[in-house]
Formats: sequence, structure tokens, C-alpha cells
Amino acid sequence: MARGIFNAESGTLKKRGHTGKKRAKKRPTRADKEKNRKAVRSTSNEGGSAVEDDSAIKGVKGFNWPFSTDDIWQIYSLLKQHYGPQTRWWPGEGTFEVVIGAVLTQNTAWANVDKALKNLRKAHAVTPQALASIDEKNLEELIRPAGFYRQKASRLKAVSNLFLGGASSPSRDALLAIKGIGKETADSILLYGYNKPFFVVDAYTKRLVCRISGACSLTYDEIQAVFESGLREGLKKNLQSSSSSLPFSSASVGLAEIFKELHALIVEHAKAICLKRAPKCESCPLKAVCKKEGINATHSTTTY
Repeated sequence: MARGIFNAESGTLKKRGHTGKKRAKKRPTRADKEKNRKAVRSTSNEGGSAVEDDSAIKGVKGFNWPFSTDDIWQIYSLLKQHYGPQTRWWPGEGTFEVVIGAVLTQNTAWANVDKALKNLRKAHAVTPQALASIDEKNLEELIRPAGFYRQKASRLKAVSNLFLGGASSPSRDALLAIKGIGKETADSILLYGYNKPFFVVDAYTKRLVCRISGACSLTYDEIQAVFESGLREGLKKNLQSSSSSLPFSSASVGLAEIFKELHALIVEHAKAICLKRAPKCESCPLKAVCKKEGINATHSTTTY
């Protein structure tokens, strides 16, 4: 016998639990998003190969594609022409100092990070062994200038233990598993510390994407995929061209080096011209391709 609720007026039996409304579409889980992210990345991204296929990214269901690959390369070329080469942009004496700096720079200016790094160098605490063995309270005092020193001390301890556990070259997943290490920090470590091609997306990049394209709601993974694909294809086309227009002196430069340079160029541009408030649009090298989303005659409404 069917179980349900009998409606005396209509003489029908409605199955229990059925409301007559359509079920809400299932929202993608974190695992689904990560699966999509991996689908759009190249299969050999860890190795630093400069020539890779970007066809997978356009096949991701529901992906918002605000740029063509040529657009990304044009942005890179215009910024490079305006600001010049950006070499050795990330400060740090050695790989592990880059790791430390990537953690310390969270939510603070680099000037504060530099003070903390100087304290750590003076205390000879810039190796995994030294950071793992130092008393946490002492570590907190050394990095106090960088702010959020308790949380950052804990993160530095965890990162040090990861390296001492045999991770001479950590994976992205291993870094993201550490509490307080997000995608921007993990990718900064991998790109600047280990020369692995992971494009770093920060608030400046989000501001640039929003203003140029009007696509202000793209996720970290979507922006990263757009830029990685665009730079990968741009480099591929230029390497194959007999009249190459590479905006650098050597065609042998790796993809990771281009990721580093464009990230540095975006930071420079955001600080010099594409300001959060009152951007200097008339002086902008990208004004011919920019929609000026969120900018009016008197001020900017961009939130990044």
C-alpha cells in the first residue's frame, strides 16, 4: 500500500516528502572544483615545459572565458614594453627564504616582511632545521613585524616539518594541506622558490581582470587557468614564428619565468597606475583594451 498524504479536496494521494517543487540544482563541491582545476591545467605543469596544449580549458562546463589567449599575451607584452624587464623581483636569499617570505607576506606589506626576515637571519633561523627547533614563542617575537605573528609562526613550523619530512620539492597538495596556506601562498612558493609554472593570482590580478574584462566574479582557479593558458599559447606561437615578437631577449626562457614576470608587472602596474582608488587611466598602457569596469569620472568602485 502506498504511503503518503491524502488530499480530501482533490481525492489524490501525494507521496510523502514530495513538495511538487523542482529540486535545487546541486552546487559543485570543493572536490568538483578541484577536479575542474586539474582538468584545465597541463598534465606536465610540474616540469616547466613551455609548450603545452590549452584545449582542455575551453571544455570545462560553465567556464567563463573573458579573454582570448591573444589578449593575455597582449597584456603581457604591453606591460613589459611600458615597465621593462622584471628580473629577480621576489626578494630572498635562497629557496627556503622564498618559502618563509611567502608565508610572512600574508596580509602585510613587504617592508614588514623584510624586517622579520632580517630578525630571522640574525638569529640564524632561515633553514627548516632551525625553524623546526626554535622555541615557538621566540619565533613569534622574531617575526612580530610581519603581523599575525602567532598564526604565521605556527605555519612556518608546519612548513619546516614538511621539508624535514623529505619534501625537498613540495607538491601543491602538500602545501595546501597545511592550515593557513592557501592557493596564493602555495603557488608563490612553487613559482618563486622552485621555478614551477603556477601562475600566482593576487588582489592586483583580480583588479586588473575585473577592470579590463568586466569579469569581476571569476574564482582564483578560473583566473589562473585563463592566464596560464594565454601565456602558454602566446609563448608557443612566438617560438614557432619566424618573426618572433617575444618581449624578452632569449626564446629559451621557461614558462615559469614568464609567469613570474607577468605577476611582477601586474603588481607594478597596480601600484603605479591601476590604483584601487583614483586610477590613472590616461597614463595606462592597457587603456586601448580596458573596459574600465567599476570606474567612473570621479572614483573607482572596484573592491580589490
